Amino acid sequence: MRRRIATLSLIMLALSSTALAAPGPDEAASAAAGVAYLAGVMDQYHDRFPVSEDVSSPGNHFHAFAKIPDENAAVDVNGSWTDNPHSGATAIRCEFRNTNGANFGGFYFLNGILPPGEIHPELNFGTSANAGVDLSGATASMFWARRDQGGNQIA
Repeated sequence: MRRRIATLSLIMLALSSTALAAPGPDEAASAAAGVAYLAGVMDQYHDRFPVSEDVSSPGNHFHAFAKIPDENAAVDVNGSWTDNPHSGATAIRCEFRNTNGANFGGFYFLNGILPPGEIHPELNFGTSANAGVDLSGATASMFWARRDQGGNQIA
């Protein structure tokens, strides 16, 4: 037991003596790079408002999808698509099935709400007070899209 305490004391003494030494150029550069990285990560969502970046990104704002025109629309969505995303590990894949009748469909990207006592989020179509996001100061909207096969245009 005494040997362990003595060894621990020597390690603590060695650590405290190196902490008091003036940092060399490598240490100072490393510390500056660390502070710059933390500043960028800390502020990465203060200059933009991502709808979806990656399946588990903390910057995602709209996690709930609702089908257009209704739940029977001929569309499917996969929010964790891993086949060749634009960036990150995943992308959102929306798939349209050509059917008879009303041959269109799409998705609303919504922020879900969790009412008191509920365990599953509900869709919010703007009817829940103070649950929306005010984007009135936004100056641009940007998204990446591609198709499995060429030939379509986004207007």
